[in-house]
Amino acid sequence: MATQFDPGKRIYGILYASTTALFWGFLAIFIKVTLNDVPPVVIVWFRFAVAFAFLFSYFLVKDRPKLAIIKNPPLLIVLGAVALTINYIGFATGIHLTSPSNAQVFIQIGPITLAVAGIFVFKERISKRQFLGFVVAATGLTLFYRDQIRQLLGHEEVYVAGVLWLVLAALAWATYAALQKKMVQKYHAQQLNLIVFGLPILILLPWVDFSTFAQFSPGLWVLLVFWASILSWRMDVYQRRSNTLRPTKSALSSRSTPSLLL
Repeated sequence: MATQFDPGKRIYGILYASTTALFWGFLAIFIKVTLNDVPPVVIVWFRFAVAFAFLFSYFLVKDRPKLAIIKNPPLLIVLGAVALTINYIGFATGIHLTSPSNAQVFIQIGPITLAVAGIFVFKERISKRQFLGFVVAATGLTLFYRDQIRQLLGHEEVYVAGVLWLVLAALAWATYAALQKKMVQKYHAQQLNLIVFGLPILILLPWVDFSTFAQFSPGLWVLLVFWASILSWRMDVYQRRSNTLRPTKSALSSRSTPSLLL
């Protein structure tokens, strides 16, 4: 059965999508800057840890019953949290090996994959114009990859490794988005984020070198805490977008991110 979306809420979905695209554009630059001093896994773990601490504290004070989801998390959102962990690690590593602009181009494989999932999983109909858009996007990614390879003679292996990490991140994001879209119909968006933020903390813990934190400068601490603290809000905006836009339209809006970055 096809998932129902309220056409009257479409404008809100577009606003949520635009906000998400804007933050994703700046996120790539932030990660590239911090990677000069901090390993990718530490950045990702710290962002999840701070976001979870903020969200857990909020529910502890304002709405304790919603914390019950931690004791018995839905399987789909657990799988989604694992996928999002892979997405964040892959994205950060891909930026480290390539560049922010390159990362934002190849990460668009995720929204395209989500749009395809919208057709087969959520039973959406695709128009000729949308099909043409998929063809153009796939062609553009191929041409961009070939052009970058030509310009990086002698460094192809590093670039290819970075692209593979980004493709993995994109597919992981599409998996998370599809699972989350089903769950957000039943649970409060921020309630789901308790699992989405909390589980990656445990998954990544064995690879976190805590001695790294002692080397942070005051400026780096401010930058990391700021971006980590708005992760909860940014994910809430994304989930609200998912609840008001069909996957194909949601995916199309995400493709504005590379333009915003440039």
